Amino acid sequence: SKFKGVFKGKILKSNFKLNFVFDENIIQIDDFFFRDKQFSTNNKGKIEFKPYFKITSFSEIKNINTNLFKKLDIDNLIQSKVFFKRINSQNKIIFKKKRFDRNLIDNFDMQLNLAYGRLNIAKKFQISGSNLSCKSNVNLLLEFPIVYFECLLNSPDRKKLLKKIKVNLKTKNEPLKIFINGNINILNKKVNFDKIKVDNNSVLLEDLKYYKLNFENILFDEDFKNIFNLS
Repeated sequence: SKFKGVFKGKILKSNFKLNFVFDENIIQIDDFFFRDKQFSTNNKGKIEFKPYFKITSFSEIKNINTNLFKKLDIDNLIQSKVFFKRINSQNKIIFKKKRFDRNLIDNFDMQLNLAYGRLNIAKKFQISGSNLSCKSNVNLLLEFPIVYFECLLNSPDRKKLLKKIKVNLKTKNEPLKIFINGNINILNKKVNFDKIKVDNNSVLLEDLKYYKLNFENILFDEDFKNIFNLS
């Protein structure tokens, strides 16, 4: 029979609380918050059991230490193929920088859809007035999952953007537009760029190879998680 309640607790030094409504087929979750020094978020969503298992959620990140990503065991996570095969989910995650925060990212919006092992991701974020968007998809059931991506950077002021991401380059206050598509083999630490356009000018094949080698040497030198290291 249908019932509702409040569930709250503490795990180590992390606090959480949620309101829920439960019946035979669905758990509806509202006002779920999780608080920790490294990560805090507000959430709501539902878990459906019939006609098939499905999770739908909306999350607003209040605070996050990006060093947490370095602790992820990506190889072990990707091996959880039975889990990915059975779960279906639709998730939206947002982040808005507080007025006086020093976070690099001003706004972040990501949608993740997982069904039968195939994960589709669409994300948009803003850095100092520059807009970046990416779409990607990956089949997590494959032995060596490959992420196919398509990304666009649109900046009204390249000088301001480069300064924000700590790139010291003498340049004018000009707009910058970059389009990239390609794929990344996470486990083999390989990347391929199919096309790169900078201000509507396509990059030559030899330059694509140069970017590929530098991407692999710098970001994959130690671990794929190095991609979260801004420098």
